[in-house]
Amino acid sequence: MKYLKLFSIALAALAITACSDDDEKMNSASGVTVQLSTTEVKVKESKGIFTIPLEVTGEANGLIKVTLEVDAIIINPALENTHYVVTDKTLLIPKGETSVNVEINTIRDDGEQNDPREFVVMIVNVEGATIGANNYATVIMKDADSEFYDKLTGKWYMNFYDAFTDDLDFTSYPVTISGEDLGEDDDPDGAYLYISGLGLGSCDLAMIYHYDNDTKEGYLEIPFGYSMGTYSGYDLEQDGLSQDFYIYDSGSITATWNDDFTEITVDPEWGLFVAAYSGGSYAGGFYGFYPQITFTKTQPQ
Repeated sequence: MKYLKLFSIALAALAITACSDDDEKMNSASGVTVQLSTTEVKVKESKGIFTIPLEVTGEANGLIKVTLEVDAIIINPALENTHYVVTDKTLLIPKGETSVNVEINTIRDDGEQNDPREFVVMIVNVEGATIGANNYATVIMKDADSEFYDKLTGKWYMNFYDAFTDDLDFTSYPVTISGEDLGEDDDPDGAYLYISGLGLGSCDLAMIYHYDNDTKEGYLEIPFGYSMGTYSGYDLEQDGLSQDFYIYDSGSITATWNDDFTEITVDPEWGLFVAAYSGGSYAGGFYGFYPQITFTKTQPQ
């Protein structure tokens, strides 16, 4: 037994030695610099994951190691692990690569309206290259609680009667409603909201936001015939299903939100039907059937 154990340790040592021999050497070529691609980034606090590219100039012959730090702006600071999280502050850029992304995930606050919060991402050390001119970027996190459109984004429960159970059991699925990346001065009227988390890959249900600034009235439109994308080899389409079980691939229904943006109610006379298409023709199946939908927010916004 002791012999076998020692033999195993010897094999492990050989494996470690082999791995270390294959490790990429640090860059030794001159004239190679690393810098951030921009000096300012604006995102909404509801954005979630976003990236800031690090760019390499020059011809590197080996690995480059970049160390980052973050710091809050004194006025209206965005605090690490309170308002955002940096995935990794030590990034490796292999030989032949000309960029790598700094990944940051915003943390939405408790719904209080606030001025934009700011922090700085800084390159503090580089091994195998020199630091370029753009060694820092200011990130401005805009409030996501002043616009009604933004208030509708976030974590929700989608409630409906589950057609895949024998007794049409009432069920709730945790979903995320996300919006479009609108410009600072863009009117969100007519912008889409996407519902993900229903196990359909990258295919999301969709709603269209409508709001009249003059009348101060708004609603959500849920379009039929909306192309959701491809899943399991089929083209999925968001259609409507009436109470008499007719499928509609054109037209739309409406949904409304309550005053504090914690509930969304879809027209109870209709359900949503995720139809499967192949080659432009209905394939005879479906990937989702959601009658009598409501949404409830999982946390205050």
